[in-house]
Amino acid sequence: MRFNILDEGIVWKNPYPNFRAMVTWHGHTENLGRGHLIHTARMGKTKLGLDGKCEVFRSKDNGKTWLHTNSLLADEYIDPQFAYSTATPKLTEDGTLWAAAGRWHWVEPEHPRWTKDNGGWLYCENFICRSQDQGYKWSEPQYIKPQPTPGAFPTIATPVNELSSGELMIMFESFFTETVQKMQHEVSSLFSRDGGDSWGGQTLVAHDPNDRLIYFDPRPAKLSDDRWICFFWTHDKKTDEALNTTIAYSEDGRHWSKPEESALWGFPTLPLVLPDGGLLAVYNYRRNPQGVRCALSEDSGKHWDMENEYVIWDQQTRRVTGELASQGEKRAWDGSCMAEMYTWDFGVPHPTLLDDGSVLVTFYATELDHVTHQRYVRLSIDKY
Repeated sequence: MRFNILDEGIVWKNPYPNFRAMVTWHGHTENLGRGHLIHTARMGKTKLGLDGKCEVFRSKDNGKTWLHTNSLLADEYIDPQFAYSTATPKLTEDGTLWAAAGRWHWVEPEHPRWTKDNGGWLYCENFICRSQDQGYKWSEPQYIKPQPTPGAFPTIATPVNELSSGELMIMFESFFTETVQKMQHEVSSLFSRDGGDSWGGQTLVAHDPNDRLIYFDPRPAKLSDDRWICFFWTHDKKTDEALNTTIAYSEDGRHWSKPEESALWGFPTLPLVLPDGGLLAVYNYRRNPQGVRCALSEDSGKHWDMENEYVIWDQQTRRVTGELASQGEKRAWDGSCMAEMYTWDFGVPHPTLLDDGSVLVTFYATELDHVTHQRYVRLSIDKY
């Protein structure tokens, strides 16, 4: 097997960093067909400031060149008391382009969101928008009510996915906490049978009944009409260690197997089903040497070809500043691990299958000029 980098470049980067502060963070890409790609990312003066909002970028040449075209939300839908996340775009069979996002009520913006005591869990409202013109114009945000898991802090975790039945599915992470040390966590799904107008039928996706493991960042993918796979960044609260990626399966998108450890180590890990049925995993690798890596499975994630694990982007040879990103140091579970997520200088790789069979991987990176921006790498996969 051989991976080949075909080209790489920048989706968007502040062209005037000496005159204005502007960064882009946490991007996601969707292929709209015929070389047309859409990319969403959070843009603001800082990664988490209240001024940030979701912006839309697009390419008409399979990702070679990009333009910043519009915002997800019109100004009339922005509440200055909330911090808005990026959105995850998804195209469904009927041609609707969906965007799923959230906003946090940040009543004390002078204080960090993540603290030693509260774990950073602020009240969150989750919403979806839809577009019928490939993301140039979006509907007003539709807030999902009731939210899953009463009494928890639910955060939307995935795009709007479509089951073979035509139902829509969204996964949420829900946190229960008085302090970080007492934090509990679960992943669950809500469903819609009326095209996204209402949501309900909550089902459990992943939860450790012993409250030791946390299944962060669920990343589902459809293996076939009814069969699904989901990756989790799995963290052990007792040892404060990031474990190998765990994987769960579902035969209907509703009922899930217990997450089992895989050979992959990285977080978050995103699956991409290839045209020949192979499964590509793309992930951050936060042990030295750090970077963005990928690996391939030929049996739907049961086994991984780690001998041919490939470095898509190597932090050591790039002009990045990510010393704080190392997971090699031991930390107590006191909130510092959570807080340091926002000091990491690269991450959230997102793979997208292009029309010619190549794969576009987008991610954020911060170079020595301290400008966090969106990058891409396009690669081919040749099998002997």
